[in-house]
Amino acid sequence: IAFVGLHFEAKTWNGSMCIDGVGDQEGVNWLQHGEHVLFEDMVFDGYTTNIVLQGSSPNAGDNLAHFEVRRSIITNAFSVHGAGNHSQGLYAANIDGLLVEENIFYHNGWSETISNAGKSTFNHNIYLQNGNTNDTVRGNTIIEGSSHGLQLRGGGMASNNLFVRNPIAMTIGGGSELASYPGAVKAVVRDNVVLEGVDINPSNPRGWGIIASNLSSAQITN
Repeated sequence: IAFVGLHFEAKTWNGSMCIDGVGDQEGVNWLQHGEHVLFEDMVFDGYTTNIVLQGSSPNAGDNLAHFEVRRSIITNAFSVHGAGNHSQGLYAANIDGLLVEENIFYHNGWSETISNAGKSTFNHNIYLQNGNTNDTVRGNTIIEGSSHGLQLRGGGMASNNLFVRNPIAMTIGGGSELASYPGAVKAVVRDNVVLEGVDINPSNPRGWGIIASNLSSAQITN
């Protein structure tokens, strides 16, 4: 199934509630089993989290497989701190074979105009959780996330991406999966450009490029 050429905008979201009294908002919130799903040429703007793709645990037999997010614009996700869920441009967990390709991720996880919705350590442009396998993130432009441009916790491939003004451009590994699945967390990171690291806020200085930890193997080149 393919979703192509649609524009989603959270016009009444104020960071803690919509005008109809509903809390956290997602542009896509996919929580059921599924496979071979494409989102392409889309716009997601201004939700708590613009895209949520979340399966069950890797061993449950009903996790997600072969999802693609391509050539889309994913911007301005935010939420008021403590009012609901943390805020991400894209959050994905327990997917086998996620492709994130040639998108623009800009200014996700924070707002400078909404009170108490500024940058925090918990919010990111792209957050790919433990339990994902065979992630591929390539050819994206990833700008001004709250904390990370990309968290690639389950390992995989990150190539040909441009990171600009993120407090941390990317983390690869760093989760708990290596202890549970010895040898499973591997990463290849190549041909990326990282520019102009910034702080999260005065209490959380950053400006970091690439963090690699808890990996059985990794290649970081070019």
